[in-house]
Amino acid sequence: MPDDLKHRFQVVEKPIGIFAERVSTPDFETVDGEAVVMVYIRLAETHVMVLSAESRRRSHWTAVFGWSALSTLPIGPDAVRVDLDELPRALRGQLRRYGEPVRTDGFPGAARVHLRSAIAYILDRTIGDGAGYDRIVLAAPAWMHQAVEGCLDLRPHIWNEIQDL
Repeated sequence: MPDDLKHRFQVVEKPIGIFAERVSTPDFETVDGEAVVMVYIRLAETHVMVLSAESRRRSHWTAVFGWSALSTLPIGPDAVRVDLDELPRALRGQLRRYGEPVRTDGFPGAARVHLRSAIAYILDRTIGDGAGYDRIVLAAPAWMHQAVEGCLDLRPHIWNEIQDL
């Protein structure tokens, strides 16, 4: 093998892994006869749970994608990377380093697009178009709600109120 090829490697980005689960605790009440899909966006994973009448779990998936993925997005003209604890301030445009403001131009929009793309993929792979369900409810930490609003039109029956985690 030639020396110039010896150290070459290829990085292949894989789609988001999604796994069926058997254990979960629903904390959302459904109306009699209603089938609800709960989508919980957490630190490193997103849970998709189908609840039927009386909040009984019918299906549950875990996707290996969470809000921590936003820390990989570059921020501002200097392409700064943020730590997980800095994400809430970066989304609000209030990030500071060493007492100086950090420009977060475009970061909230990029976060919205990134979340929208991932949640769309996760919904496609778990519930499809969701036509058989009465309502889809998104849940995320309160500081993320503005970024998650970009997902509210992914399906016509996504509830317009994002739940707090």
